Amino acid sequence: RGDVAALDNEAERADLLARASRRRIVPDLSLTAGTKTTDAGTPDDRGPVVAGGLAIPLFDRGQGGRAVATAESALLRARRAKLVRLVEAEIEAAYAEVEARRRAEEDYTAHGNPEDLLRIARATYEGGAMRILELLDAYRTVLAVTLRQLELHAAARRAEAALGLAMGMELPGPGASR
Repeated sequence: RGDVAALDNEAERADLLARASRRRIVPDLSLTAGTKTTDAGTPDDRGPVVAGGLAIPLFDRGQGGRAVATAESALLRARRAKLVRLVEAEIEAAYAEVEARRRAEEDYTAHGNPEDLLRIARATYEGGAMRILELLDAYRTVLAVTLRQLELHAAARRAEAALGLAMGMELPGPGASR
């Protein structure tokens, strides 16, 4: 996932800062070359200048910066570990939700076809053994069953989408098939 990768990158940056601060122990050599002019005297009073310097770090050897960068790296790695545990728990919960929604959808649709009820009700009505209100009640029942099947199907797809997001996967765009 992107958020875990971002914490990895931040921890690596802090490690690199800690390594860079170790280099402050190395003396800093500087060389200067150029010309020097003066306002006093004749206008052509100028001459070459060559200088060298060596800065030796006696008191600041980068210990403070190194300690800060090391502590920041440790903190970022701890945050990453926490995030990984949260992501794993989120994925497990989303997977359990997907399994439960799929099972509910399969269980509800396994108990027969609601169209069979309509066919029987129409035949009974046409045979004169059923009144029109009972036929309408059969239609209403079939409609309620069909709506419930659609609700369960949609809930299962939403749970699958939540699982995909928890795993850091891209979701298909609108109109994409399953």
